[in-house]
Amino acid sequence: MAPQPAPSEPATIRRDYTAIVLVGLLGLVEIAILYVLIAVDTPVTPLVRALLRNPFGVFTLVMAVVVLLCFSMVGILSWAEWAHKRRLRAGRAA
Repeated sequence: MAPQPAPSEPATIRRDYTAIVLVGLLGLVEIAILYVLIAVDTPVTPLVRALLRNPFGVFTLVMAVVVLLCFSMVGILSWAEWAHKRRLRAGRAA
């Protein structure tokens, strides 16, 4: 068995940064939602101000926004998968 020749260039590893970008964007959206809830006078302002009076209330407010973002991401990803499958079916039919 003859030895394999060494490759002239080292193999490069492609990295997918999609997850990191999504986490960063979700963090920015969460900060924007919390800013609007805290700084802008909205109908829920009295509830938000009451929640901000103690640490457990702050935790509850932040977790409520995180859960809202999680549910919205599930909806967006479900829609994207549905659209992708529909596009594949249309491509096969053509």
